[in-house]
Amino acid sequence: MSILDATAYAIGEAAAYVVGRIAGRTFHLEPKRAQRIGEYIVIGVILGAAVLITVIYS
Repeated sequence: MSILDATAYAIGEAAAYVVGRIAGRTFHLEPKRAQRIGEYIVIGVILGAAVLITVIYS
């Protein structure tokens, strides 16, 4: 694993953790479920940004 891969993975995990904590506190979820929801939100944002960029520049 290169430095770039490790950095991207660490940033993604940190973002998922933060979003999960926010979602968990907002909706009073258990920590494991909040972490999973945070991961789904981060993946959704990344995919949404990719689609948006593709539509804008096509």
